[in-house]
Amino acid sequence: MGQDIRVTLETYCEFLTTIPDAALLADSDGGIVWANEMAVALFSGSADGLWAQNVEELIPEHLREGHFEHMKRYWDNPVARSMGNRERLGARRQDGTSITVAIMLNQLNLEDGRYALAICRDMSQEQRQKNDLHEALEQEKVLSTTDPVTGVGNRRHFSNELLYEIERSSRHARVFSVAYLDLDNFKDVNDRYGHAQGDKLLQQIVEVAQRRLRKTDVIARIGGDEFAVLLPETGTTTIQSPIADLLHKMKQSMHDSGWSVTISCGVVTFRTPPGTPEDALKAADKLMYEVKAAGKDASREAVFERGPSELRHSSGTEGELPD
Repeated sequence: MGQDIRVTLETYCEFLTTIPDAALLADSDGGIVWANEMAVALFSGSADGLWAQNVEELIPEHLREGHFEHMKRYWDNPVARSMGNRERLGARRQDGTSITVAIMLNQLNLEDGRYALAICRDMSQEQRQKNDLHEALEQEKVLSTTDPVTGVGNRRHFSNELLYEIERSSRHARVFSVAYLDLDNFKDVNDRYGHAQGDKLLQQIVEVAQRRLRKTDVIARIGGDEFAVLLPETGTTTIQSPIADLLHKMKQSMHDSGWSVTISCGVVTFRTPPGTPEDALKAADKLMYEVKAAGKDASREAVFERGPSELRHSSGTEGELPD
C-alpha cells in the first residue's frame, strides 16, 4: 500500500537528494518526473536526458515485453518491494550498457499526486565478483579432476564416473568393464629421453584411446604410467574384446613412433556391481600385476559375480598382445 505522506513533490525530492542510492520518481504512465544525482550518474550522465525518459527505457530490451501490464497491475494494487529482496534485476543505461541492480519499490501519495518511488543500488560489482568466484570454483573443480599432462580425468574423476556406473548397474542390472593399464618400461623413457618426451608418449596413448573409445567410455590417468578405462554396458570375454583392440592400436602407435614400451593390462567385467569404485579398481589392478609378474606385455581378463568366489578368470582370455 502507498504511504499517505502529505508533502509536496518538491519537499520529498529534497529529502531524496540526501540518500546514498539512486532514486527515481515516476508517474502512472512510467514517465520519470525526478531523479537524484546518484540516479543520473547510474543511468544517464545527464539529468535532462534521464528525466525525459520513460521507466521502460531503463529496462533491457529482452525484458520489456509485458512491462506495461506489470506496471498497470502495480498501480492498481501497489505492493512495496524491499531492498533486502535477494532478487537482482537487469537495467539498461542510456548508452545501452547493462547493469545489475537491487531495487526498493514503493508508491507515494503526495499532495501533487501519486508517484512510484524506485531506490536503485548498483550491484554490478557484486555480481561480477560472484561470477568470478563461480568461474574460479568451476575451474578449480575441473583442475581437481583433470590430469594436467594428458587432459583426461585423474583418479578422482574416474572414481566419480565409476561410482555413477556402479549405481546404474545396481538399479538396472547393467554389465560394465574396467581395465587397468600399465606402460611397461615407461621409466626407461623418462630416464633416457627426459620427462618431456615421456609426457609426449602419455599424450599419444590418450590420443589413440580417444579415437578408439566410444563417447560413453571413460579413460583416466590413474598414476604416473597407469591408466584406467571404464566401458559401460560392455562385457570383455575374449582377447578380441574392445579393450584388446584398443591395446593393439596403442602398441602399434608406440611401435611406429619408435618407443620400446609395451602394455600390461587387467580387465574385469562386472556382471554384478562391486561395493565401491576402489573395489573395482583393485580387482583390475590385481589382474594387471599378475600379468607383469608373468612377464608383462599381455592382457588378463576376469568376470566378477557375487558368490563364493567373486572374481574368476575367464577362459581363453590371457595372452600376449597382438603385434
